[in-house]
Amino acid sequence: ALDAGGYVIGSTIQSLFAIERPDLASRISKMEVFQTMYERKLSMTKQADAIVVLPGGFGTMDELFELFVLRQLGISYQPIIILNTDEFYNTLHQWMLEMVGMGFAKPHQMKIIQFVNTAEEVIPAIREQKRILDEEKECAQKRKKRCRKS
Repeated sequence: ALDAGGYVIGSTIQSLFAIERPDLASRISKMEVFQTMYERKLSMTKQADAIVVLPGGFGTMDELFELFVLRQLGISYQPIIILNTDEFYNTLHQWMLEMVGMGFAKPHQMKIIQFVNTAEEVIPAIREQKRILDEEKECAQKRKKRCRKS
């Protein structure tokens, strides 16, 4: 992103900063260090234009599903794109489809996220998600107006 003129914000918590990748701080636009995971996630959510999920561990899953639920509830409106590098997220995608098939999730909820296989697909996917989000916001505003009239 930096090579393309973008602005990159790193975000971590104090207890992980020294052991995870302190060298990254010198290679990004800004590094933020928080005391708690909650503060970190809140900051990331407020600042992000889009969420791109790369292969990761349990912390990545925690963040992904929290953002998913925030979108589901209409609290957050960022596109969520999962970069399925080397088919890393195939099993997750299948599991989510199984939840829909078994009735634990609704089919329309799968539109909250978009899986892509290459980095080249990320920007077009963000644009598509933004278009969908704009439609969702417009519908939500229309519902609010109807509620105020009655």
